[in-house]
Amino acid sequence: MTKTDASVLNELSRLEKQAIVVEDFDEGGDALQALAKLDKARAREVALRILREEIGDVYYQASAFDVLYGISAPDAVRYMEAAATTVDPYILGRMLTEIAVDSGYIEHQALVAKAVPLLRRALASRTTKELSAIEASVKHFDETYPA
Repeated sequence: MTKTDASVLNELSRLEKQAIVVEDFDEGGDALQALAKLDKARAREVALRILREEIGDVYYQASAFDVLYGISAPDAVRYMEAAATTVDPYILGRMLTEIAVDSGYIEHQALVAKAVPLLRRALASRTTKELSAIEASVKHFDETYPA
């Protein structure tokens, strides 16, 4: 291993640690974004860990979902399948928004077709109070995918 290789590995490890052991959510989010640019596979694992272990607050977790969706939409949809009915409403709102925004991308049509009904089930399982907290996301989703 060259000195440059070791330097890159050290930087990746530093970014990963900064995203998982969060002392400052802005810095952690920046670290995850930087990791996504340098090593998508590693960033995917870190984003999934943040979501599964509920690291940080819901806003941090939602940004981890955004990173996950951006680098691996199939993994993000699998996460939606497992967690959309139980995640915090704010994270559900981000899921709705990502799928609504992605409606026009041909390469994601199969994923979107899979995600829409599962997100509808997640919405049906929520209380009015929970849905009112993410009203704009629900409206955007419903306008994009009318029932």
